[in-house]
This record gives sequence, structure tokens and C-alpha cells, in this order.
Amino acid sequence: MEVLLVSTSYPRDVSDWKGRFNQRIISGLSKLDYSRLFVWGPPGQLPDNVRYCATASDTIWLEKISAQGGIAHLIRSNPPKAVLYGCELLFRLHNTYKRLSHVDIYHVNWLQNALSLPNNNKPLLVTTLGTDLKLLGLPGMKSALRHVFSHHPTIIAPNNTWMIPVLKATFGNLASVREIKFGIDDEFFEVTRTINEKPRIWLTVSRITKDKIGPLLEWGENYFGTSDELHVVGPLQDGLRLPAWVKYHRPTSLGRLREYWFPRASALVTLSSHSEGLPQIVIEAMAAGVPVIASPIAAHRNVITHKDNGWIASSPETFYSGLDFLSDFDNNLTIGSSARKYVSEQFGTWKDASRRYQTAHLELLEKPHHEQ
Repeated sequence: MEVLLVSTSYPRDVSDWKGRFNQRIISGLSKLDYSRLFVWGPPGQLPDNVRYCATASDTIWLEKISAQGGIAHLIRSNPPKAVLYGCELLFRLHNTYKRLSHVDIYHVNWLQNALSLPNNNKPLLVTTLGTDLKLLGLPGMKSALRHVFSHHPTIIAPNNTWMIPVLKATFGNLASVREIKFGIDDEFFEVTRTINEKPRIWLTVSRITKDKIGPLLEWGENYFGTSDELHVVGPLQDGLRLPAWVKYHRPTSLGRLREYWFPRASALVTLSSHSEGLPQIVIEAMAAGVPVIASPIAAHRNVITHKDNGWIASSPETFYSGLDFLSDFDNNLTIGSSARKYVSEQFGTWKDASRRYQTAHLELLEKPHHEQ
């Protein structure tokens, strides 16, 4: 079985945040029974038995896009440029699909990357995040994707169940829609916590944009200080400025998160209002036994049960109550232990996730087009 995996994000090195899950999936699939795995995307370290198939020109172009934060970031910051880059992306992918027409399955990350697929009836697995759903609001996008899916046995695979109703309503008569959960690095389950108490450390790990930060700065201004420090780790984007009371840190590696931040943090705080699937950092923190204080968006509510394996903060009052509750050492350990148990049972490791994708690939090979 030959698979072409397409993505517009991939980490260039161990400190790069972009597309970390793509690297994990590719690494996991490379250890399974595939005759050949081809990858088209930004350059980065790949397993020895995986073939990088982007042309030299594609590679330069993808690096340029990555350096500007990706097309999703450009849509927010510079829509005209995003349109131009989007058209060039489809042109380059059209040539790639044509050049690798011999593969058995297309594994395409993000709905827009499927738009230039040829009408060749080959099986298609499309992964989706919450940002994909915003694209469905663009004129003609639903019709264009329906045309694509009508020419391929298709599985659309969001990584969180909240997206399923919208995707089924739009494409359910043409494609199978199901959740395929991401996995978690084994090492997160092995983290031993040594919680800082003087001062307590409250941690946010995120791209720093207005939507991703949410009301955190407004709500936190009157709480965080000498005894309770808010540490924010991640790339500054959209020109957002952080106040002086926030302890800001540049993006860091997963190793640093596991070995330094997660053992010390009282909780991971994410008050995002951003439409997304499921932030990987949330389930990684839970695997490390770190409680998560989260906004009530669907992506968070699907994994966090309030006051059981985490804390849902829908107002300043519930936010402060969560901080106070988790400042108690015993409460903190109890919630953290419940969080670790939950994600171990529900998500498992990247090896588990890779097998979930392989199961979908094999099912697609066995399913005739007319059954879709």
C-alpha cells in the first residue's frame, strides 16, 4: 500500500511548533506495514523509509509560507495575499497529485488541500481541524469540496467530535465522517510533578493572538502577581502586546515543556475562543498530570469534565474559583491524576493513533466508490 500524505505544516526542528502532530503521525505510520509512504509538505526531519516528494521549488515556497505563519495566519492578517498563496498552493498540489498518480491512497491534511485532487476515484482520507470549518463559509467552497468527494471513496476525520454534525450535514451523503483521535508522546505519561508553591506557576502555552488568549489578560490582571505568576510561552502574533505583569517566554521545545514547565506548573490555562479541533497541548498537559483550566468552547468541553479531570471557566468568577481550588495541593493532585487516567484511556500514544489511521486506510481500500 502506497500512501501520499499532504500537509502545509511540519516542524523544521525540535523547537518548532508548526505541525508537530504531522511529524508524530508520519513517524508512527512509517513503523507500520506500508510499502511506501510519500510526504509533501515543508521540509523537516523524516524517518529513513519515508520519501520526501516536494520539488525544490515547492520546498522553497513552503518554507516561505511557514515563515509567514502559514496560510491560516495570512487569512487573518493579509487576506489578499492569502488568496494569492492559496491559488498557488492548489496549483502546486495539482502538479504533485498528477506526478504521484500511482499511489493507492491520498492522506490529506486540511480540506482546502483536497481541492485540486484529480477525479481518479482513488481513496481519500481528509483530516480536519476547527479552522477548516471557517473555510466552508467561503463562496463556492462547499460545492467544490462536494465535487471532489463525489469522485473518491472518502473518510473525513476530525480530531474532535464537535465538528462531526457540521461535516455530516455538508458532506454526509458523499463521505464517511468520523473522529480519529490524535495520540500523545509516551514521555508525557512519565512526568513526575514537583509543583512550585512559592510562587505558584500558572502556565499558558499557545500562539499569542487575541482569539487564542481570550479574556486571560483581562481576568488575570487582578489575580496574578508575586504569589501567583502567569507564564506565557509561545510565538507573539497579530501584534498583540503583553502587559508587564505577564512572564513571557519565547517558543520552547517539547522536552523543555516535559522536563521543566509541566512538573512545576499548578495548571495549564487556556481561555481560547479560537475555533479549533482539540489543542494538542491540552491533552499533553493532562497526560503529564497537569490540571487544565479552560474556556467552555466545544473542543475543551469534549475532553474536560468540570471539577473531575479539569476546570471549565466561563466567567471571571469561575476562573478565580478554579485558581483557588487548584492552589490546594491535594485538589491539584486529584484533578491531575484523573486527567492523566482519562487521556490514557481515550487517546493513548501516537502508536495508537497511527493504528487508527491505518485502520481507516485499509477500510478505504476495501470500500467501492458507490458505497459512499
